[in-house]
Amino acid sequence: WVWSTRSDFDPAFRDITPELLAKSESEKYLHVPPLKPLVEDTDAAATGARVPSLEPFPVAILSDGWSLASRIRKFSATTLFEKINGEAPKFIKQGFQSLHYVVVRSTATDEEIGIELFDQGDRGGSLGIFSDHQSRTASIESENGVDFFRTSIGAIGRRGRFFFRIIGDADTASVREKSVSLVSALASLPGESSETPAAMTLLTTKL
Repeated sequence: WVWSTRSDFDPAFRDITPELLAKSESEKYLHVPPLKPLVEDTDAAATGARVPSLEPFPVAILSDGWSLASRIRKFSATTLFEKINGEAPKFIKQGFQSLHYVVVRSTATDEEIGIELFDQGDRGGSLGIFSDHQSRTASIESENGVDFFRTSIGAIGRRGRFFFRIIGDADTASVREKSVSLVSALASLPGESSETPAAMTLLTTKL
């Protein structure tokens, strides 16, 4: 049949008419979003704008000529060993929920500071970890709901359910100054729960 009909071609029988082809054309087009100007996280932070890529860290960590030196990494209870192998059990037993870690760098001195932000679930969890890190000589300071003490290369403190460690790569005045600035920035983290248990209030205020 193929051999006998090779030249017996009837377009009306075996082809689709141009009219039908025109009707079958898709009217759907790919959406091409408009171009937007590139805005760096540091530039957005300078204007006080919300920067989703920085969360849960406040935008103020990028003030004073400091910019991001790493992406924000998040660790859960199962992956915490990747970040702090030796200390992981201590954090987990205090109600650990998650850890966010980021590094900022000074554009002037090229110094770097790492910020570890632990979500310990509640106020009791952050207080427990904070007390574990205190020494007998530590001078506890309070600023806008943040309790902290300074170290030679940073600061350690807590606010609400969050515990944080600020660790610089050098023992310099600029690192210490930025560390205190970071403490002030972290004051914008969620504070104490409005439903603080009576026993916790008694422990932290009356005693």
